[in-house]
Amino acid sequence: MVRLRAHHLICLHFYRGEGYSEGFIENLETV
Repeated sequence: MVRLRAHHLICLHFYRGEGYSEGFIENLETV
């Protein structure tokens, strides 16, 4: 399991697939 930091949870909460690099989006989608 990937360990998430507090700011990751915030990013996931507001995540809409906008304003992020493609690599970052792919990484989030795998989590």
